Amino acid sequence: MLKIKSDEIKKKKEIGSLDNAPVHHIEMVGGLNLIVHQKNGGVNVLGAGPSKAIAMFMAKKDHKIQISELNKSEQTDAIGFSFYETEAYAAKDVMQKAFDMIKGDQK
Repeated sequence: MLKIKSDEIKKKKEIGSLDNAPVHHIEMVGGLNLIVHQKNGGVNVLGAGPSKAIAMFMAKKDHKIQISELNKSEQTDAIGFSFYETEAYAAKDVMQKAFDMIKGDQK
């Protein structure tokens, strides 16, 4: 079972909402970026990637997130997105399974 400790999180910030519940950007110390949705005591990983821009791209691709955060434009070239897309989906799936195991949803 994977448990993320507070000292492994570089920063966490609420960036918007989905279904009237908060959406957060979590940047891990090792460089992994997660976009997560917290609702009913659980965590749903919406997107993951090596940069916030890629994690947001992956999250917005499959979900209708209402972004409330104002920030500078982040650019990642098209080659970067296509190269990391498969890896980002894999990272998202792994992190979701880890959160589910912590919550006790994994059978």
